[in-house]
Amino acid sequence: MSGVVIGALLGPVKAITNRGSRQTTAGTFNFTPTITGWHIIRLQAAGGAGGGGSSGATSFWGGCAGEFIEIKQYLIAATAYSYTVPGTTAGAAGNGASGGDAVFVGPQKTYTAKGGAGGTSSGITNTNHRRDAVSTSAAPALFAAPGCLWGANGGSGGFAGGYCGMHAGGTASSGGGGGSSLYGVGGTGGAAWDNPGTAGGTGAGGGGAASNGSSVAGGGGGAGFVEFEYLGSN
Repeated sequence: MSGVVIGALLGPVKAITNRGSRQTTAGTFNFTPTITGWHIIRLQAAGGAGGGGSSGATSFWGGCAGEFIEIKQYLIAATAYSYTVPGTTAGAAGNGASGGDAVFVGPQKTYTAKGGAGGTSSGITNTNHRRDAVSTSAAPALFAAPGCLWGANGGSGGFAGGYCGMHAGGTASSGGGGGSSLYGVGGTGGAAWDNPGTAGGTGAGGGGAASNGSSVAGGGGGAGFVEFEYLGSN
């Protein structure tokens, strides 16, 4: 087959196959469909960091997994739709930071998957991710409605994080394990005194540290992603 013929075919092939996208780099971007029709949009928020400390004999809670949302939208070709991907949540000494939200600005409304809450020395705060506000140690992920999965909670000191789907929660020795997401396993809690927690996988919470007076960081929360899948025109 000649180069001229191959070149002529490449344009239509790209138009047919380039209908979806998966973005894992943190930031705000635009998705511009190549064809009008129904799309599935998946939003995975970032996990919260595990708690870490610098004074006293304390085992810190693991971070919570981020929320997951899957929606179906009719998108118009050549129209730019804005979305935001949350990056990793840095671990540090002190209360764990909450993970960032994953956001899609749709034709009718804005959809937000909430980032996972960070772990502390005394628990977790759920204002950022579980819409039922459950703060129980290691509470598993919950399918609240079709296409909406609340992130699993981190474990308290010495206990594993909450499970999600096929993933058991992050394991623990002294620090608490991170909550797992559909796409990643929670970080491992600090193995002994003055041991940091490890980072969580995609969308999962970081492991909590175990501090006996040293400055010890909790594990970071895993980054999220936004994914587009073309379904068809009717």
